[in-house]
Amino acid sequence: MAEMSDRLRRRISRDYDEGSAAELYRRLADVPEGLPLGEKQDPGRMQASAVVVHDGSWASVERRIRTLHRDWRDALVAAGLAQPDWRTRLDAELGPDSREQVPPSSP
Repeated sequence: MAEMSDRLRRRISRDYDEGSAAELYRRLADVPEGLPLGEKQDPGRMQASAVVVHDGSWASVERRIRTLHRDWRDALVAAGLAQPDWRTRLDAELGPDSREQVPPSSP
C-alpha cells in the first residue's frame, strides 16, 4: 500500500468535508498497487489523478476513480499528468513535494 503524500492529503482536506475525505483516502489506498502495471508508476501521480481536476462534486471524483481503475492511463491524461512535465503540474496543483531530497551542503 502506497503512502499518500502530505500535500495530497492537504488538498483533499481542503476540497472535501471530513467524511468524504476519509472515503477518498480509503478508495485511493490501493493505488497504484491494485492497478495493472500500476506498481511501476509514481504513487502520488496516480492518486492525484483522481483529485486534481474536478468540478467540486463527489460524482466527478467517482468518475475519476472508476477511470483510474479501468485504465489509469486515461485518468492521467484527463488530469493533465500524462506528459513528461507531470511533476511540474503536480507542484502547481498541490505545492512542492516536501519528500524531495535537498542536496547536502558542502563542508
